[in-house]
Amino acid sequence: MIDSRTGRILSGFVENQILSRSNNIMRLSFGGSDNKLTPFDKARVVVLPVPYGKTVTYRKGTEKGPEAILKASGNIELFDEELGIESYTIGINTQPSLDVNGLDSEGMIDAVEQKVSDICNVNKMPVIIGGEHSVSIGAVKAVKRQYKSEEHTSELQSH
Repeated sequence: MIDSRTGRILSGFVENQILSRSNNIMRLSFGGSDNKLTPFDKARVVVLPVPYGKTVTYRKGTEKGPEAILKASGNIELFDEELGIESYTIGINTQPSLDVNGLDSEGMIDAVEQKVSDICNVNKMPVIIGGEHSVSIGAVKAVKRQYKSEEHTSELQSH
């Protein structure tokens, strides 16, 4: 994949990722969909799972959140009654989980910021599914730099 603005080669993007098992890594797609809109080059939205949970002080296990969300997403209603469309038709690509295992908080934030910057640079909307709150920092930094504003971010939490 090449960044259309800078001509830089971007590595690490997966062109198509349907529920599969390779190298003992289970890969999940948001919504469980295998439609033709999920390849990275056709998708408008890119889901980036970030399984991080190193700074949690209460109820450990937040690093398991992204996988649980992706598994559950296969059961959501894809038809949006308010918009009158099947929302997945915009194209939703799910990337492999960002490898943040073994990184300290600053390293994880930097890794998230770089990957979100790469997604934004090819005019895709990043959706980050994280474990703990600190996952948001790198994403917000990347979006703020890309769009010169924090007004392009939303954060949903499960508590």
